[in-house]
Order: sequence, then structure tokens, then C-alpha cells
Amino acid sequence: MTDSSHARRPSPALKAWTIAVLAGFGIFHVVGGYMLHHALRFRPIETATTAIQGD
Repeated sequence: MTDSSHARRPSPALKAWTIAVLAGFGIFHVVGGYMLHHALRFRPIETATTAIQGD
């Protein structure tokens, strides 16, 4: 059995980086989900380039 009182704990800097990475991933996940959900509202690239060229 391992004595948990002597277990090595992560440094505060490691905890801060872990929280920052998880928060960043969460933000990108929400933004990406929003963009995918509303993707049909955006004009396709082919339509935009044809409108610019006037064809």
C-alpha cells in the first residue's frame, strides 16, 4: 500500500497550464460546434468566387 500523505502533487504551474489548455480546448470546441451548426448559412467558396468574377 502507498501512503497517500507522501504522494507527489503537481506543481501550481502545471495545474495552471492544465486548466488553461482545457479551457482553450473547451472554447475551440464550442466555437467549432457553432461554426459547423451554422455552416449552411455561409456562402460556399465556389459561389463567392463566381460572383466576384461575374460569371
